[in-house]
Amino acid sequence: MPYTLGEISNQGQELVPNSWKTLTISRTDLIAGAGSYTATVYLTLEAPAGATVQGRFYHRRADGSRWDGPIIERLTTPGLSFVDFTHTGSIGKGETVRFEVTYGPDAPDDTGHALLHTARARGLYWK
Repeated sequence: MPYTLGEISNQGQELVPNSWKTLTISRTDLIAGAGSYTATVYLTLEAPAGATVQGRFYHRRADGSRWDGPIIERLTTPGLSFVDFTHTGSIGKGETVRFEVTYGPDAPDDTGHALLHTARARGLYWK
């Protein structure tokens, strides 16, 4: 029988351009002690239209090293943007699952930050 992942954070966070940020959505480790999972992170953010938002799930191993999942890329729209990132995987013993995001402005000289309004994590995992 699967367990459910259901986390939300309404804490505004700034995303610095071209810098990966591990999100804390109620907690940093979204999944721990599981064998496999399927999860989606939904973000509501404010950034100039045409900017790039990339996200990826990664596994943090017990020794501190990590395994990076594939990068998923989304473009922003005028006003608020609603982007989602989905991943399915299996977890080794002692690994946890985390999610990170980066923001890239459309204009190379734009140094403004994106504002992350809401982050949600939803999914299922099996122990």
